Amino acid sequence: MTTAADVRLNGATDMEHLAFASSQRRVVATHDDDFLRLHAQGAAHTGIAYCRQQSMTIGELLRRVVLLHDLLSPEEMIGRVEFL
Repeated sequence: MTTAADVRLNGATDMEHLAFASSQRRVVATHDDDFLRLHAQGAAHTGIAYCRQQSMTIGELLRRVVLLHDLLSPEEMIGRVEFL
C-alpha cells in the first residue's frame, strides 16, 4: 500500500492520482466522491476501491481491501469501482 504522501502527490489533481495509479498498475482506495464522478465520466483507471468517509474503522477498511485483493486480479479491477 502506498499513500499519496509517499509518492509526493499531496495536492495533485484527482486525474494525476489516477494516472499515477495506472502507471503503477495500482487501485486507488479513496473516500473522495470525485473519483466516482470521474469513473462515471469515463476516465481511464486501473480500479477504484471506494469507502464512505467514517463508515468503518481502519481495521475493517484494511480487511476489506485485503479481501478485494484476494478476490479480484489486477486485470479484473481495470475500469471497475468496488464499494467497500
